Amino acid sequence: MKPLAGLLRLLPMLLLAACAGTREGPPFTMHPGDRIGLLVETTDAPVHTHYHTDAGATVRSAHAYPYAWQLDAAVTEVIRRQLTVAGFTVVDLEAQGMRHGELDGVVAPSGSQWAPPAGPIAEQLRQQGVRAVVLVRDARTLAALDCADGPCDEHLAEGPGLYSRSVGNATSFRAVAGFDWHVYLLDPPGDLGAAQPLRSTLRMPAAELHGFRRPANLYAMTETELAPVRKRLLEYVEATAEDVVGMLGGRRVVEVEQASVHVPDTR
Repeated sequence: MKPLAGLLRLLPMLLLAACAGTREGPPFTMHPGDRIGLLVETTDAPVHTHYHTDAGATVRSAHAYPYAWQLDAAVTEVIRRQLTVAGFTVVDLEAQGMRHGELDGVVAPSGSQWAPPAGPIAEQLRQQGVRAVVLVRDARTLAALDCADGPCDEHLAEGPGLYSRSVGNATSFRAVAGFDWHVYLLDPPGDLGAAQPLRSTLRMPAAELHGFRRPANLYAMTETELAPVRKRLLEYVEATAEDVVGMLGGRRVVEVEQASVHVPDTR
């Protein structure tokens, strides 16, 4: 794994790693050539979410820019490449007409376990030999924690793009991979997106933009000024996809809110 990948995820994992009650679940083993369904649904344009604090009062604003970042295709390609390099066969679920609303919750918690997937979509996936599904869409996500004055306040980004925070005349910037991820196992059932360490990675998917030049107009940025944000955002997506591959093919005990699954080493 690239050193940058670890650095990008270090802060959120330290801040947000949490203990959860677990129960042992059945083992699962993924083999080279196993079929992984993939569906990405996201806006193609970036969103800038800004928090400004002055005299103890914080004002939040969000602005979507009409720049053709082609995030949907770019994010899909990054994840597809990571899965393919790991030896999995990627099944394009979008090409089959499937949508996020149909797949979200295909695996759901049931008490202390995960309920086996049921319904026509689950059956269609089984007939194709799909072992797991990676589901990604843009979402409102945590960009930063403000813990300066007592209990931490959550700063939320409206979607993928740029988060900035101004206190007086000082401004900091972060690229936000504002996506909601699910990594559904179909047999045995489970959602690795709710498991550590992936859960902490996804909790605050933001990366510092060291050396980012303050734009001439913070509220009307050019496409050139925002270009480094796209690059860093996709680096974070790649790092997360590496984690997904590791959890599907590595050896670890993953802790889930309702259950835990032991993943044998198949290499």
